[in-house]
Amino acid sequence: MKFADLLKRKRPSILIERHLGGLGDVVCMREAVASLKEAHADHDLIMHVQRWYFDLFTDLADALVPYEDAGLPIMWPMSMALGAGHPPIIAHQCFCPCGVHENETDFRPTRNRIENFADQLGVEPRKPDLWPLLKDWGKRLAKGRRKRAVIGLQIKSMNPSKDWPLRRWQSLAKLFGEIANLGRVRVFSHQRETWKMPNAEHVCAKTCRELIESTAECDLMIAPDSGLMHVAAALDIPTVAMFGPTDGALTCKYYPSVRVIEHRDPERTCRQPCYYNVDNNRYHCYADASDEDTPRIGDCMVGITVVEVYHAALDLLHESGRLAA
Repeated sequence: MKFADLLKRKRPSILIERHLGGLGDVVCMREAVASLKEAHADHDLIMHVQRWYFDLFTDLADALVPYEDAGLPIMWPMSMALGAGHPPIIAHQCFCPCGVHENETDFRPTRNRIENFADQLGVEPRKPDLWPLLKDWGKRLAKGRRKRAVIGLQIKSMNPSKDWPLRRWQSLAKLFGEIANLGRVRVFSHQRETWKMPNAEHVCAKTCRELIESTAECDLMIAPDSGLMHVAAALDIPTVAMFGPTDGALTCKYYPSVRVIEHRDPERTCRQPCYYNVDNNRYHCYADASDEDTPRIGDCMVGITVVEVYHAALDLLHESGRLAA
């Protein structure tokens, strides 16, 4: 329904805005939105987000308004009356407190983003769940043991310091596909030219829905701290998540299907999250002092080996019953 048509119904409404952030943030926010919708079933729900994220709210929102549409202004949390006779609109602008403070030297987050978004909307935090979306789209995931699994790899995050070396991704894909012959490798990346292996299937999703559906077909996901890690966790897909610059235990607190791999040298002075604070973490996250604007992969991520990721993935596949012995 269009925003203007919804206002004509003259029902009380809730407007939720989210203008920044990646896919993981929006997935973390979705469950808080669902809780708010349940608590106010007599209200219309209006989502003001980037158009690419519309697919994440088709089962919740009564109206979806693109952030790119200049017809609706940014509205900070307040109760707004839009004319005589119209019930007030309760407006929430969702931002993440972590994003405000991550560049502070002494900042140590104690809540993850699921908890932050729930707190902003006044609801209890709970695990993100994308299964209602799949049901709404008429999709279901075939379960049971397979001789060859579909293994998803997201090789890039939004921040280079959280990534894993590309050659290790290539070695891992070759190990799964060509050497061990355990399954098809599904690579979520636009860098096709760097993957010249016949077993690697590339996913360049044109829509958020296509990306979610393609992830739902995987038996296992391997990723750094990234959007698809959150999507896979919200679909209860066994996931091996590699962490370093951010805190894996805190981030994955609500994700029972995720196994965290994390290495940091306790004698070093880096802290989490480290990627914004140049002065405190230059030695670890930047190539050298003369090249401060060129971030590199964090030393903590380089410490994660192909062998331990491979064995963690095998353990999860067998424990989850998705791969025949």
